[in-house]
Formats: sequence, C-alpha cells, structure tokens
Amino acid sequence: MYETIARIHAEAHEQFDSSYSVERGEGGQIRGKRGKLVERLVDTLWCSQGEDCHTTTEKYSLLNSAGTHSRVLHLDCSLWRGDQLAAMVECKAYLDFAFLQRTDWNASLLRRNGFTAPLAVVTLEKALAEESAQFVLGDGNLDQIFYLCEGRRDHLRPMYDKRWFKPIEEQSYNQLNTWMYACYLGATS
Repeated sequence: MYETIARIHAEAHEQFDSSYSVERGEGGQIRGKRGKLVERLVDTLWCSQGEDCHTTTEKYSLLNSAGTHSRVLHLDCSLWRGDQLAAMVECKAYLDFAFLQRTDWNASLLRRNGFTAPLAVVTLEKALAEESAQFVLGDGNLDQIFYLCEGRRDHLRPMYDKRWFKPIEEQSYNQLNTWMYACYLGATS
C-alpha cells in the first residue's frame, strides 16, 4: 500500500506543477489542491484497512458550553468502520501554528460535545516548531500529528515545484498506517 500512496502523491504533484502557477496568483489554489490530495491519501489508506471501512466529510452540529448556541463543523475526514465512527482527521498541505490552533479549537468543541473517537492531523509538511506542536497537543483535544514528508516547509523551496518535491517517507506512512489500524481495531461495526 505504501507504493500506491507514494505514487498517488507523486502523480498529483506532477499534475500540479504543470497546471498551477504562483506567478499567476494561484498559490491558494495549489495549497487547496494539496490539502485535497492529503484527504485522498487518508481515504485510500483508511479504506485499505478493511472492507467495512469508508470515509465521509460529515458535518456535526455542536453546542457551546452553555448549551445555548450551536455551530456546524467537522474535521476533513470522518473514518468509519461500518456504522461506527473510528476516528476523525484534519488534512493539510502544510501545518503551521495558526492551522494547528484552529484544528485544536474544533477538536475541543468535538470533545466537549461527547466525541471520544481519536482525532488527528495529517499533513505533508511541517511548518511549525516542535515546541508549538507539543504545546497544543498538551491540551488533549488532538491525539496526534502525522507529517508525511521529511523536513520543514520552506516557502523559498515549495514542494509543489518539482525541483523541491518531497516524497512521502515510508516510516511516516508506517506510523500513520499503524495508527489507522489501531483505530480500525478500536471500532466495532
């Protein structure tokens, strides 16, 4: 399965290189497409765990702590084993502190509203200090962060440019796959 995930990633980036340009002001579109690519990778890997697996982009209506106002939100991928929610994953092209804080806030609302399934972030590149990541993870809303590509993000060497493309690291893939398998075993259909 690692080869499949690595191939999807490489082929998608080849397509991005040929169809988008920062010079034309398409940087946000590139980041958005790369985020969707991570969603596709998560979906592919989750569905390989078992025949009873599927993902949704389901939105949940949550109440504030006073129980008086609601907000609809979700993480990018809800991972299901049959009719049991096994985990939720936020998918990012790169993870910086602002993205992590927003994801943690959403996770805190999910936790406060009774969601006990594991919550994680899957991203291609790291764009924050490890101390910052540990600070946010220390609140206990998010369970884990998975960085699929080696090294930190460098805006001067963007990985969507084929000169600086970073492949998915097999060790990182294995860590994510192990986590997903544990989520699969933890959910009963």
